[in-house]
Parts: sequence; C-alpha cells; structure tokens
Amino acid sequence: MPRILIVEDDASISDVLLFVLRNAGYRCDLAEDGSKAWLFIQEQPPDLIVLDLGLPGLPGLELLRNLRKSFPHLPVIILSARDAVSDRVCGLELGADDYVGKPFSNAELLARVQGLFRRCPQQHPEIRRGPLRLLPEHCELQIDGESLQLNLQETRLLEQLLGGTGRCFSRNQLLNSVYQEEAPALSDRSIDQLVTRLRRKLKRRSPNQEFIHTVYGVGYRLELPS
Repeated sequence: MPRILIVEDDASISDVLLFVLRNAGYRCDLAEDGSKAWLFIQEQPPDLIVLDLGLPGLPGLELLRNLRKSFPHLPVIILSARDAVSDRVCGLELGADDYVGKPFSNAELLARVQGLFRRCPQQHPEIRRGPLRLLPEHCELQIDGESLQLNLQETRLLEQLLGGTGRCFSRNQLLNSVYQEEAPALSDRSIDQLVTRLRRKLKRRSPNQEFIHTVYGVGYRLELPS
C-alpha cells in the first residue's frame, strides 16, 4: 500500500489521521514540525503528504515551496484551519493538489486521499506533439529535447491543451481540469494567472514561439509551429 506522511503538530488531529488512514490500509509516518518533515522527505520520499499550514519550525507554505522545487510530482493535500478562499488559492497556486479545511469529516478526507491516488500524474502517459514532449510523471516538458521543469498545475494545464491541440478550451473547462475538486472555490482569474506563469516559462526556453493562444471571451488553445 502507498505510504503517507502526515505533517501535523496537533496530537489530537494527528492521532485521528493515523487511525483513519492506517485503518484504510495505508502505511503512515508522522512529522510534528516542518523542518523535521523536510528532512524526512529528502531521506525517504512518501507517496503522498497530508500537510498542515500552521507548523513550528519550517512553515507549511515554505515546506510546500521546497517540495515543488525538489519533488514536483509528489501529491500534497493541505489540511488547515485557514479555510479562507485566499488561503486556498495561495496553497493551490504553490502546487498543492487538494485543500481540506478543519474541522474535517474523516470520510471526506479518506475520499480525497483515495481520489488523489487515482488521479496523480504518475498514472498519466507522456504526450508528444510536434517539438513538445510532456512527461507528467516528472512534471517535465521537453521542447526540441531541452528540458523545462513544471509544477503540478502547469502539468495538468498542458495535458489538457496538448490533448486537444488546436482546440479552444474555456476557462471553466481548464479550471476543472487543473484544480478539480477545488475548482468551485476558485475564479477564472486563477487560470489566467496560471497561463501567464506558464507562458513566461515557455518563452524562456523558446523565445520565438508562442504556444498558448488566447481566444478572447472564450479561453485558450495550444498551437504548434507549422
């Protein structure tokens, strides 16, 4: 069974998480502060992380930033009492895959974990279109053989666009594809910001080519050089 790292400093919550997830058959480890969690992850990367934000030592969002630089494909569920829309957006834009607010339902949390394992990128095959080769397992895009590291949201966005090259996708379609369960809590602006960041990355690697085109009033489409 997959191994889950719980990063939580509240013993009353971590005890519940350990009980629920182990009872479902998962192997679980516990780190009670961000610094210890980061050392643990570097030594023995888990298959999924349940991450609190209000941690001693290394704060949860800083830990998430480190994770996305070194382990871009590792699934992360944020579990936090900070349940404002702005906190959700910040966590998701930094690369979290899901966000569950406290207090939480044990059944819902377990469903989120199971759902994330079903849809994590390492289950997705690579996609080749023209000069582009997307490797979802590694959150990596190759342009004419030159490698470009992506985060999880950028990978999902390119999966959708590459899967329908030349087709226009609405912002709502892309929002649901990229952010999935969290999409109802977000606005179209989240997709616009994600596209802007991804375009900057693509320009640095391929400055003379515009891959992602805006269809005004509708959404975005991906076009390959002729």
